[in-house]
Amino acid sequence: WEDDSEVIFDRCDPELVDDIAEQLIHGEVGSKLKVMLSGGSRNFIPTTQQEHGVNGRRRDGRNLIDEWLAKSPSTRTYVNNRTRLMEIDTGTYEGELFGLFHSSHMNFNMDTIRLNRQDINPTLSEMTQIAIELLSKNEDGFFLLVEGARIDHGHHGNQARLAIDEMLQFDKAINDAIKMVDLEETLVIVTADHSHVFTYGGYPHRGN
Repeated sequence: WEDDSEVIFDRCDPELVDDIAEQLIHGEVGSKLKVMLSGGSRNFIPTTQQEHGVNGRRRDGRNLIDEWLAKSPSTRTYVNNRTRLMEIDTGTYEGELFGLFHSSHMNFNMDTIRLNRQDINPTLSEMTQIAIELLSKNEDGFFLLVEGARIDHGHHGNQARLAIDEMLQFDKAINDAIKMVDLEETLVIVTADHSHVFTYGGYPHRGN
């Protein structure tokens, strides 16, 4: 903001700006979401606690997962692995669902298989199907955003096989979603935030 002629940068001061994880839990939009499934658990817990075997990154001492649950303990469920996610009876469950399945980005699908972590990491299609099963109960309809984010990451790392497999996983999620909705009443949009070719950047240090 500007104060007289001086431009002041807040430098993302947590006293002035809510970080993305906090916005998701307490923000005007985020706090109203019914289903949230992703990775990134380290951003929701303090440095003194662990989730998925990794210490959190929050230096404010807050556990946003606990704060989310505390808002409505009787209607909210948090899951941190695929096994618990798949145990949810979507036919009878009426509450909100929050799932975090990795401390950082979700594993590439092929890495999940290679590391034998299928009990921890759900597939993109599985998360999509569960979300639709829960959200479709609303007679007024629903909005669902599904991101195949690791396609781009495969390209950044020049990992063609991983990128192509992630694209196939995204394609499966789309096809499974289409089978679950009435296309006479549902608008399905598939797009990308940007294109990406395979590169040979190598991520050199600045100043070389």
